[in-house]
Amino acid sequence: MRHERRDERLPPEAPAAAPDPGGSPGGPPFAGACDVCHLPREFAAEKARLAVWLAHELRTPLNCVLGYAELLCDQLDSPNHARLLSDAVKVRELALHQLALLDGVLDLARLDHDGVALRCEPVEAIRLLGSVAESTLPLVRRRGSRILLAAEGEAWVKADETRLRQILLNLVGNATKFTPDGLITLGVTAFNGSVSLHVGDTGCGMTPEEAERLFQPFHQANASVAARHGGSGLGLAISKELCERMGGSISVRTAPGEGTTFTVTLPAAPKARASSG
Repeated sequence: MRHERRDERLPPEAPAAAPDPGGSPGGPPFAGACDVCHLPREFAAEKARLAVWLAHELRTPLNCVLGYAELLCDQLDSPNHARLLSDAVKVRELALHQLALLDGVLDLARLDHDGVALRCEPVEAIRLLGSVAESTLPLVRRRGSRILLAAEGEAWVKADETRLRQILLNLVGNATKFTPDGLITLGVTAFNGSVSLHVGDTGCGMTPEEAERLFQPFHQANASVAARHGGSGLGLAISKELCERMGGSISVRTAPGEGTTFTVTLPAAPKARASSG
């Protein structure tokens, strides 16, 4: 199955290089870009353009590497080439990881520079959770775990459905990494004009210190698990920013050995009317 490639266009007046106003002399121009919101406006805009430019320039050769890796995987898919196939699969997985990292950097830069347009409208929360559960079921099963949708009835939230799906997929993906042979539960609660979507797991949990740093860019709570299963450390930072842009919030409840539950809370919305015709 071929990887679908994203096309990113070079923004106007993208700089070929830019000094880092907050970094050391001679350091990389992109250093500290995740702190772009704390910089003066002119530097923030410059760093956002630079992030998009770098991601565009790096994605092209990475897509080539990924294409050749997929071609090798197709050609070596036989018992006679098991060892070579294993190496090709590793190359493909590394290329996919790097592309995901670039996508995360792009999203973060655009959010910092108000470059992400959100279309918030009524979304049926339980239907969306069911779709996410179905999409992630193969991944959950590979870890020997189960996923349960513990919700009934109807609940509508005001959100950008594509971005809310992105948030939920990220949360379920994280839960899967930290929950071998366990249970991942998706749920919904409504209270006082808000709707909360919950993603809970029976995994290893986190200490208060780990949870406190969880939404910082490039931070991963459990380094040993992250080393085995990958990840950029950007997903939760992006999820937090998206939730806030949609008028909501994201929180976490966790303890070592007791699992973790993430809660996305968004404004409630009236039930959408069925389109005519």
